[in-house]
Amino acid sequence: MKKRTKIVDFLFKVLYGLSSGLFWYLLYLYAIPYLIGQAGLPIGKLEEVLVFAVAIFVSLEITVSLLENIVYKFLLNAFVKVLALWLLISLLNNGVFTNTLNYSGGVATITMEFTPIIYLIAVWTFATVLLDLVGMITKKYF
Repeated sequence: MKKRTKIVDFLFKVLYGLSSGLFWYLLYLYAIPYLIGQAGLPIGKLEEVLVFAVAIFVSLEITVSLLENIVYKFLLNAFVKVLALWLLISLLNNGVFTNTLNYSGGVATITMEFTPIIYLIAVWTFATVLLDLVGMITKKYF
């Protein structure tokens, strides 16, 4: 392989990892919380770790795109997806919303549980990890 082709291949992998990391970041830490917020449910604050989360997702996805070993690639990719799920669950307060309202002489506490939405997102996340596992097995052995 020519040196120029190797450099172009390397840059393509880095750009792919960068775009993939930004995609997962935007999906789990922006789009899903935004949609849930639009439904009227409050979302926890994550400003202090936002830049750190972007850096982690992007750097991990770049690393995944550069890895040649299929097992390490799968493990790191699965870690990225589970990390994104964990951050989303933390951001959504484990799927439970509690608010106290003060009204003329009384106090009311409202608790809403939207864990089925979180379960659905978790099933989707683990299904993609399982599909990656099947893809890894078929690529390695077939």
